[in-house]
Amino acid sequence: EKLDVAGAIKVGTTSTTNAGTIRWTGTDLEVYSGTAWVSLTATTLVQDLRAQVATLQARVAQLEGA
Repeated sequence: EKLDVAGAIKVGTTSTTNAGTIRWTGTDLEVYSGTAWVSLTATTLVQDLRAQVATLQARVAQLEGA
């Protein structure tokens, strides 16, 4: 597949969890791996793990509120 854009692409946030989905959280560009959101800008494993923990905490909060 190919995407040709004459200009910019604005990426927003999403809660969709389809592998390969890209989102902008407001502070980070992430891709969903199929099991977790992974930073495309983090430079360390610690940053990636923090992002994954935050995602899991948010999901737990969603489930507890359901």
